[in-house]
Amino acid sequence: MSLDELAPCSHEEADTIIFVHAKQAAKEGRKNIIIKANDTDILVIAVSILPTLQEIGLQQLWIAFGHGRNLKWIPVHDLCLSIGMEKSKGILFFHAFTGCDVVSAFRGKGKKTAWQTWEVCDEASDLFSKLSQYPPTVVYDDELKILEKCVVMIYDRSSAAEGVNDARFDMFARKQRAYKAIPPTQAALLQHLKRAAYQAALCSCRCQE
Repeated sequence: MSLDELAPCSHEEADTIIFVHAKQAAKEGRKNIIIKANDTDILVIAVSILPTLQEIGLQQLWIAFGHGRNLKWIPVHDLCLSIGMEKSKGILFFHAFTGCDVVSAFRGKGKKTAWQTWEVCDEASDLFSKLSQYPPTVVYDDELKILEKCVVMIYDRSSAAEGVNDARFDMFARKQRAYKAIPPTQAALLQHLKRAAYQAALCSCRCQE
């Protein structure tokens, strides 16, 4: 494979450089690509970039994930079909927003809980997709309310509150939740959102350039 078109390369993270090479391989006519990885971030990026690679001509993208007896062959092309194009487009921000190597997670709330919330919070999909794209864009007040609603549902699916500040008061004062088991404040959530959007759009998504 010719590397002439890859120089100069401004990527510093190996996670994204892998897909710069994958894109070049697809341009040169490769129909099937296998990536050996042990990092969930690489799998998430693979899901997000697959439509771009398929437009170039790639047919199958596989991730050889793990070692030894724990090795799994993950067909990314089938995975994208399973979760749907809508979630594939928004998965970069979802992954960063719910916790990754460089962005904190919501205390005591894993990705399974967050994913189940996304399944019933359809209005978040367009916003997740928007915040997964390069370059990053402004988050408006009505969009912040959508994220607040999702976070409230992550912590308490039965809560009637739409904002995190109201939900915090209700869970702490009325439901007697421990302080560490309630959502972050709106101000803290906004900073978390900015960090997640930076990671998704300016770091992970740049391999699609």
